[in-house]
Amino acid sequence: MNLIYPSKNEIMSFFKTHSGGYIKTIRVCELMIAHDHNNIQPEEIQHIKGFLHQLKSEGFLLIENEGGDIYHEGFSSTPDRIDKFLSKDKQQDFTDLTKRTFEELEEIVRRNDNPDIKTSLHNRALLELELREKRSLRLLLKSDQNTTERGKTIKNRFKTDDVFLESRTQGDDHHFILGRRNGDTQKAHVIVDRENGSIRLEDGRQEPTEIVPLIETTITFADGRKVLSTRGILKETPTKNDDSVGLAIEFEKLELNPGSRTNDGVMDNFTITVHFLIKNHSSKKITLKNTYSSLQVPDGYTASQFGNSIKSQEDIAREDFISRTVQYSLSLAGRHSGGANSQNPIWEASKAKVLADIASLKFLLRLASESISLAGSSKIDMTFDITESILPNIKV
Repeated sequence: MNLIYPSKNEIMSFFKTHSGGYIKTIRVCELMIAHDHNNIQPEEIQHIKGFLHQLKSEGFLLIENEGGDIYHEGFSSTPDRIDKFLSKDKQQDFTDLTKRTFEELEEIVRRNDNPDIKTSLHNRALLELELREKRSLRLLLKSDQNTTERGKTIKNRFKTDDVFLESRTQGDDHHFILGRRNGDTQKAHVIVDRENGSIRLEDGRQEPTEIVPLIETTITFADGRKVLSTRGILKETPTKNDDSVGLAIEFEKLELNPGSRTNDGVMDNFTITVHFLIKNHSSKKITLKNTYSSLQVPDGYTASQFGNSIKSQEDIAREDFISRTVQYSLSLAGRHSGGANSQNPIWEASKAKVLADIASLKFLLRLASESISLAGSSKIDMTFDITESILPNIKV
């Protein structure tokens, strides 16, 4: 069953056609969701309830029994209240809406420990926040630019009402000086080595994190592959522009369900569920096909896939992503040939092999896919070492 999360605009449209008289929260959920599935889930109710209270605080809705059972809180609106809300200055409304939706995304991230919030919803909020922060930084840098070149030093200066950023290129180093325009003499001085991508601070200078949340540099190899570098982190990133397909696969997490163990404490059988993301970094929709996975296990174990949420063909909107899972069953080799006991030499040999090599065991997950767009086709094939998620459970 796919859960339904109506948008704020959809809830507003609902009350435009149901103005007059209070409607209970549970009834709103039934009218907006029950036509798709009868058993409304708690997370769907919480989602709608959050927007109802927000619309109430903004003057769009009225409320009765506030603070009572969420199933029995009633909400109402009137045509004049709706008209007043919609007649606000459009530019101000856009500003308010941007701020509100940003706060909603932050709330999803903040409440990620709430079991009613699905992992995919949380990841989508994280991605959207990341994209918005990058857009905001681009707007800041474009606000004012003055470029000069003196000898071998290229200097750029950007500024807003509050902060400034000065960029100087000297030889193989790229210097960034950041500060506030309030008379504060404290400045952050960051140096990026263009040859190896390292990011360091000038000795004695303050950390720049209060001014900018993130500093990145990109290292480009001769074959066109790029590695995105932040301080202490290296991450390969797809080449992306309007004429290329920017497809990326990322390992998200692994869930392990243990089965039986041998008398020696070795895991005799267990299952794993691997969650991964397929991201479209390009500005165009892409169509995926031929997406598959395979699991490489160490000598002594066998593995078979028994489930996945991968579709034969599906679309990803521009700058969007999808979340998928694959499931594998693993067991000691020989377990299904005569049973797991001392009378089974294959099983005994497998157990001995695992015990002897336990420090060097490796579990590798391969994920591959092919994408098609108007810009052309692209293939991606990645292998993830998931040993650290499995090995601590192998022997107790």
